[in-house]
Amino acid sequence: MKEFIQSEAKSETAVLVALITKTQDERKTDEYLDELEFLAETAGAVTVKRFTQRLDGPSSVTYVGKGKLEEIRAYIEAEEEAERLRKEVEEKEAAEKQRRKEEAARKKNAVRNRLRAVGNFFSKLVSEKDEE
Repeated sequence: MKEFIQSEAKSETAVLVALITKTQDERKTDEYLDELEFLAETAGAVTVKRFTQRLDGPSSVTYVGKGKLEEIRAYIEAEEEAERLRKEVEEKEAAEKQRRKEEAARKKNAVRNRLRAVGNFFSKLVSEKDEE
């Protein structure tokens, strides 16, 4: 019998970043992030984190300041490491499950072989007795 492997489709994830400025207060920024999250969801992505920063305006190079950029980078790296570890654990669990399954099949076959040998032994005894 074939065994099917079920796996969940990995959805895209999104990290949203926005600025709170003199012309865009926190409430308005949250509204924009809500809309952006909805658009990301419509495109098939799951928002996993939101970052905001108070600045006069966006940085022309990084949009957010260096400290916030480092915070975002650290978050993403930590999430990637966590995902790598989750996959590693899943692979080890799958290998262990397969090993246990093979061990159970081996034991089952050993029992069958013993039963067959015992059955053959008694069949032989009965046929010898019938020959007497």
